[in-house]
Amino acid sequence: MKILIHVDSLIRDFAHLGVLAELLTRMGHNVQLSSRMTTIPLIRLWRPDHIIHSLGDQIGGLFDAGLMGRKGVEVSFIPQEGSERHELNRQFIYNRVLEPDCLDRIAHIFCWNDAHRQWLLSRDAGLGDRLSVVGNPRLDIAKFWSGGGKPRQRIRIGFVGRFPFINKYNRPDFLELLTMGDRPLCSKDDCDWDELEASTEAILSQVATYSRYCQLIHYFMANTDYEVSLRPHHEEAARGPAFNALKAAYGDRVEIDHGFSIYEWASGLDAILTTASLTFAEAYIAGVPVISIDKLTRVSDYLGFEAREILNSYDRRFVPDTYDELMQTLEDCLADGFVPPKVPGMETYMKEDFSHPYTGSSLLKIARTIDKRVRAAGSVGGPSLVPAWLVQQSYWVQLFRYHGNQPSVGIDKHYHPSPHRTPDYIGRIVANILAEEAAEADRKTGASEAA
Repeated sequence: MKILIHVDSLIRDFAHLGVLAELLTRMGHNVQLSSRMTTIPLIRLWRPDHIIHSLGDQIGGLFDAGLMGRKGVEVSFIPQEGSERHELNRQFIYNRVLEPDCLDRIAHIFCWNDAHRQWLLSRDAGLGDRLSVVGNPRLDIAKFWSGGGKPRQRIRIGFVGRFPFINKYNRPDFLELLTMGDRPLCSKDDCDWDELEASTEAILSQVATYSRYCQLIHYFMANTDYEVSLRPHHEEAARGPAFNALKAAYGDRVEIDHGFSIYEWASGLDAILTTASLTFAEAYIAGVPVISIDKLTRVSDYLGFEAREILNSYDRRFVPDTYDELMQTLEDCLADGFVPPKVPGMETYMKEDFSHPYTGSSLLKIARTIDKRVRAAGSVGGPSLVPAWLVQQSYWVQLFRYHGNQPSVGIDKHYHPSPHRTPDYIGRIVANILAEEAAEADRKTGASEAA
């Protein structure tokens, strides 16, 4: 069967979808990975039998555009962010999926945790057996990783980019943002001043954080032989001016990471400096210490609900208040034999929100469920009007049409198989998943025979 997997953003984390594509391919399906530039052309011309998507609002957009009108074509939903605890965030993830027209075509929703499953059941949407708790599928990369991270001869410090306001991939002009902003219009008698204030605080907090990042990087460059690796946020211009200046000043000692997996990046570092972010999960499994600078930048005063929950899970030693505390903590982390402690708050967060640790492979469970559903439905997409490889070339037309003289911005943001070759470790992870499955089957067979 023809299965289309939508990759929303490269920096968001693509690797687990690459593993899923390989698992489904080995099950005998014809699988295509697409992005915002190619998903719609592939639906229209390649005509898949099944679609796998990670963004509820975009699934709703496919229906709005009349692209899901053909009888029988269903969508499996793997939430891109599936750990949110706030009611409004959960609504943002699922509400369009729960609309009647969309819901009729939802084959399955794969939840990260039982809290989301219970929330969906409470909506009385009749989902029933179309819900599964599989854990955070991104963590399969960590669980089944083989081989080390990137080779290094000296200490490497990672910085997580969180600057979509001041370094937005499709609008890098900071002064334009400050002048016009993404601010709501308001009248004399009807203006939400609190919302306007929150917008300003969000912009200024990113300015403060980036300023501290740069101060620390300049310090490392002048006083140590450390290397620095910056991993952009998915809404950032990875080759934009905010990072290019550092790269130009320090050359090979500063890296802008373009890898598909946060785990791949984290496992090649000695320590990570960041604001509160779910990045801590991959780093926690990789055994790499994560130091929050939220209090150092005073950004902690403006954190949203989700970020505060994450920050509260940190060990107090890793949330320094001053530069002296930060440098002492970093020195401790870089000492020979240092092992990051198991932190009760993080352990609880991992268990409740990511269902970690979980048995088996999250992605293998997803692949098997989809395989069973697709085979039962049969070929419903109809014959392809154009071969998939030819439809994929529409990426290049749109790349230069929409990104003009900055095509590298689009290449950073949107997936395409030509510039974004599947990493070798995807095959190793799939082999490890299948090897564990075979070993478990042998163990059960042996236990049964012994009984």
